[in-house]
Amino acid sequence: MNSANVPGYLINDLNQALRSAFPSKIKLQMMVQFEFSQNLDDIALGEDLEDIVYKLEQHFQKEGKLNKLIDGALEKQPDNLQLQEIAQKFEITISLFKILQPLEDRYIETMQQAYQACADESLVNDWEEEIPETPETLIEIFDSIEETSSQNYDEKLSQFAVNLLNDGDIPEKKASQLNKWGEKYIDKFDKQFSQPENDAQDKDATSHLIIIFHPCKQYKARYWFEAWFIPYGEAGKFNSKTGEGYISINQDGENNKKVKFEEKEIADLLKFCFEKIYQQPTFSRHQTSIEFILPNELLNQPVDSWTISPDEEEHDIPSPIGNEYKVIVRSYKRLKKYWNQNDWERKWNTFVNCACAECFVSDDDCNSDEELEKQLYYILLRENITALKLIKSPSPEVFPKILAAINKSAIPVALWIREELQHSNIREEIDELLKCSIMKLPERVKEKRLQASVAIDKQTHIGNHISLLWENPYILPPSPIEYTMP
Repeated sequence: MNSANVPGYLINDLNQALRSAFPSKIKLQMMVQFEFSQNLDDIALGEDLEDIVYKLEQHFQKEGKLNKLIDGALEKQPDNLQLQEIAQKFEITISLFKILQPLEDRYIETMQQAYQACADESLVNDWEEEIPETPETLIEIFDSIEETSSQNYDEKLSQFAVNLLNDGDIPEKKASQLNKWGEKYIDKFDKQFSQPENDAQDKDATSHLIIIFHPCKQYKARYWFEAWFIPYGEAGKFNSKTGEGYISINQDGENNKKVKFEEKEIADLLKFCFEKIYQQPTFSRHQTSIEFILPNELLNQPVDSWTISPDEEEHDIPSPIGNEYKVIVRSYKRLKKYWNQNDWERKWNTFVNCACAECFVSDDDCNSDEELEKQLYYILLRENITALKLIKSPSPEVFPKILAAINKSAIPVALWIREELQHSNIREEIDELLKCSIMKLPERVKEKRLQASVAIDKQTHIGNHISLLWENPYILPPSPIEYTMP
């Protein structure tokens, strides 16, 4: 382990334990000579025992062998209680730290929340004391747990791990490692970890408003729509083949109306849909995803900027739906034929179980539209690639070919900026956006859109220009999309 990443309290506890086991310099010299075949004076000069032990610790720490120092000390003094305690504390702490450290950059907020949930109540609730600041790094979190745990360090460390698991944010591979850590080191760890029933049944605790725009063959640039609502809590209970669990929001005879994609028509259509679902007992805008299934020519539309027709009697204020709901787009062509469905499901299952930024490949390697057109499909076929981010805004000529590559390769997720923006930090902003758990990405995009609505530079804020293609193969319309028109 890197020398800078061993919590300071472990160094202090080890120093005390070593001085307890070897209370004189000569006894410490004998241990170092017998166990490591080294001369103590070559490692740590001095007369003050505390200083000598500290220098000895630093020597072993730089070599990443503090655990070897502890083992050697125990060989000479196996009955020393302080050495036994620090050996156990060191192993429990460092093994957990090694599991979590690779996640620190992307999941530090999740870790902070897990820490706050197990913070010592006597500190948090003591009105005479200042509430401690939230630790900013993983090593500070460990320091704070130790400072506030008094005699129950293992219990607090265990609760921190349990909170991370119950949150459900971290990748499944790391969650599995956390479970194994708990089973190995913590008594009755499995009884502490309890996952809510709905989460265990389905990670996607979201209501879904699905709206399909079918292209009309008889009239150019005209569309007719179908819509359904899957309420929160129905996940795992609905059946796309039978329609069970879906609430239809189609007007009798009215879905034959040809929509021209003009602002007023779209606003009226959305108002009609929401009037049907507002009364659902589980409806919540915070838990609702609006999923527009669109033909290729509409997939680059700013659907998140659409508004719902206001109720003039209620003095409604029109607001872009992307500020209030998770708004995503989906491919009409993909759902029409369910192209490569086995690959699609496999890639989705891989996607939801890895860290967000690890899943995405970008168009950085393609220096021109021509290169992108030729290479993108083969880039997306790579085994570990499950999502695409476009740093450069796609041109109208190349965009259909990008969509074809996405569908053919069965990539379930893509994120892009709809138009070229005149500032150079697009890449950094997108990478920052992706520092989250996978299933929170639609929520993160919604937050970015909301930020844009109050930004000084609204027109150049990326929140006004983000599109998110989000193809969950387990959330489908009640039946395959057909060619037949009404």
